[in-house]
Amino acid sequence: MVRRRVSGASTRVQSARQNILTSFCFGRDNRDMALFRIHKMKEHVRQNFRWAPHSSGLALLKPRDFEPGGEVEASGFYDAWMRLRGTSSPLEIGDVLEAPSGELRICKYVGFEEARWREPEPEQQPLAEAAPAAAG
Repeated sequence: MVRRRVSGASTRVQSARQNILTSFCFGRDNRDMALFRIHKMKEHVRQNFRWAPHSSGLALLKPRDFEPGGEVEASGFYDAWMRLRGTSSPLEIGDVLEAPSGELRICKYVGFEEARWREPEPEQQPLAEAAPAAAG
């Protein structure tokens, strides 16, 4: 908080002013609030993710690389990030937010980008078991 004297009276000046862009992106009027699920990236995976070159587009995620991180009520992805920013468990690079609709966004240096869980590959039967089934 900054203080300055004007005509002998002290006036408080806010250190951060809310502008139109801030109120548009991070509005706090509780309209259209949703409960976002947080998926925290495991630390050993985060180190590799953090130093990898940036790639844009859809990110395919492995569920085993994440652990539950709770929930946050917010009006959007960036609002959720703002609400968690000063807490003991802020969103970090690599963490994922899941909207109630199932939409996933991964936190990157450039903002939030679209993500999707990678589907497990179907298990292949060994050739010895597959051959009799095809002959029958």
